[in-house]
Amino acid sequence: MLNALLAQAGSGFSWEGLGLAVLSSAVFGLMGIGAGAGCDGQILVLHDLLGMLPGRTPRHVRAYADLKTVIADAATRYRDDVRNGTFPGPEQSFQ
Repeated sequence: MLNALLAQAGSGFSWEGLGLAVLSSAVFGLMGIGAGAGCDGQILVLHDLLGMLPGRTPRHVRAYADLKTVIADAATRYRDDVRNGTFPGPEQSFQ
């Protein structure tokens, strides 16, 4: 079926069009990753959704947070506290 759809699409191929073609003839739900809103559901990797990874964001991703900045800041503060001897303090130590 996939080969027939690809041949039919010719030079006008798009993932969204393919998803809609498969969905229109399928008896099961179709989950999409960048295949357009016509799918029954969407898949987005948690790290992408939370904006946790540095570098280029793939086109199909919408980051709903910028945790890479929050994580980098927390790691830097932790490193500095360990280097400065302020962590662990009495509150984080067993007596």
